[in-house]
Amino acid sequence: KDGLVAVGDRRGLVTTWQVETGELVRTLRVPGTSAPGQTALKQTGPGQADALCFDETGERLAVGYQGSIRVWSVDDARVLQELPLPPHGKIVPEREFVLAIRYCAARSTWIGSTSAGRILLWRDASEELSTLVDPELYARRARDPSSQWIVSLAVSRDGRFLWSGSSDRSVLLW
Repeated sequence: KDGLVAVGDRRGLVTTWQVETGELVRTLRVPGTSAPGQTALKQTGPGQADALCFDETGERLAVGYQGSIRVWSVDDARVLQELPLPPHGKIVPEREFVLAIRYCAARSTWIGSTSAGRILLWRDASEELSTLVDPELYARRARDPSSQWIVSLAVSRDGRFLWSGSSDRSVLLW
């Protein structure tokens, strides 16, 4: 879907806009979130939409929330996949935020990074999950809990290389 841009907000709403015309295309709303112009008395949705990424066709949009990634159909605003963050050690997935998402078309894989210093890879068709963890990030957690946040991701076209950028200004090649 060429010419679309998506914007997430603190209520978990994601709005898509046509770039050329500025026309509102659609608002994706998770059940339990308030509608535009309304204030929720109690937040029962997934929390704010922290990360967004279209797939290579523009037909799907992945949105990172607290504890999960939801993959939406851009055309009809249906949730196609729910990709929950798995538990890891003492980390409670519901308190872990998805901070960046990328789609690797060469490997048909969604890649998400989290506030707990994890990089998670979901194979598209099977939802098979792999996890990358940098032990140095975990060692730094004792000194500065926010230092392990992986805030950006980039993947090579052929899917062989993945780069991650952390809040401590380090960049890793995986």
